[in-house]
Formats: sequence, structure tokens, C-alpha cells
Amino acid sequence: MNAPFGSSIQRLEEVALQIRRYEIDLMISNWIWGGFSTFVQALLFKLSGVKIIFQIHIDMKNPVYEFPEILNYGMVDAVINLSSTRAQFWKNLGVRAYYIPNPLMMTNETNFKGRNTKQISNTILWVGRVNYEKNPMDLIPIMKEVTAKIPDAKLKILGSNTSNTDFFEQFKAAIKNNNLESTVEFLGFHKDVGSFYESADVMLSTSPHEGWSLVIAESKFYELPLV
Repeated sequence: MNAPFGSSIQRLEEVALQIRRYEIDLMISNWIWGGFSTFVQALLFKLSGVKIIFQIHIDMKNPVYEFPEILNYGMVDAVINLSSTRAQFWKNLGVRAYYIPNPLMMTNETNFKGRNTKQISNTILWVGRVNYEKNPMDLIPIMKEVTAKIPDAKLKILGSNTSNTDFFEQFKAAIKNNNLESTVEFLGFHKDVGSFYESADVMLSTSPHEGWSLVIAESKFYELPLV
């Protein structure tokens, strides 16, 4: 809600209208960034008799920077966290915090027989949404250094590019400007990711922060070295 004050008031009026129109009694929010605007919106729901659940996907920060969230999280009915440590942090501050881990779809029955270390293809795998939040721009200087020493190294990017098309176009342009078009391959979104982990030699993560990264857990399951 980073809009001018007048627009913010209009937004709140519209929210209040929809609460009455649809008789909303529970709001589940994925607001991951707090601040005053989040507080105002949450307060509107509470004053309207609506219960609120926040789902927190981000990592722990310095408690000083967490202070604005105390107002928000202390008011809502439940705060869902991806790690037990973060849930305990908020419980210590009187917040109704709960720990619900991300689900892992891999089991001991998953058809994985172990990595064949003899098949070296010099393939680097990167998995995630191709968005600025995952910091894929760092892949460019990394791959320039890698290919200087291993000319046939390949980078395969597995994930959707639809969340921010403007950023994706900038990313592709940066790849082209650094003469890495023949080095980088975009695989797109896939539900079945096992074969990609199995055929890579190393996985690379460039995220500056993660709440609890599923792709890291997946790489460990497939015994893929992770940087």
C-alpha cells in the first residue's frame, strides 16, 4: 500500500465495503513486509470483527528491524512461521505464533538411486522464480568467472519467469550483453523436478534471504552439492 494518502483511504473504504458485502469472517494474509500500512489494514479487519492469520515467508532479521512487526503481529489472531526458531522468537514477545513447515514431497520411496559421480557434464543448476527477490543477476559475474576456467560449463535455470516480466527481460538483456547466451539455458516451470537435480553437477543459490528454502532441501535430497 505504497500509494498516496488519498488512494490509501480509497483502498480502505473499498476493503470495508467488501467485508460487509461478502460477510468476511477470516482473512489469511501473505503480507511479508510490515510497517504502518499493514497495521492500518489489519486494524480495519479487526475493528470489523474479522479474524486474521498472517503467514510469514521471510527470514529472521535483527530484532531492531522487527519492531514495527510487533504492532502488527501482536494484533492478529495467529502468525504462521516456517521455522520453529522464528515462531519461538515471536512467542517470546507475546505473539500467538505457530510453526507449520513447508511440505517436502520427496520420500524414501522416491525413485532416486543415488548420483553417478562419473558422469560429469559441468552443469550448474539454479532453481526458483526468476525474479529480483532471488537475485539471479549475480549469476552473470559468477558464470563469467566459471566459463573463464571451464569454457564448456552450462547454467540451467529452472523456474517460472512470469512473476515480473520486466525484470526477466532485463535479465535476458544482461545475459546477452555479457555474451553468455550460449552458456545459459532457461528450462521454464516444471512440476517434476527430479530429473533436473539428477543431471546437474552443482546447484547454485543466489537468494539474499529465504524463509525456509524448499529448493535447498530438494538439492540435499538428490545429493547435489550446493553453493
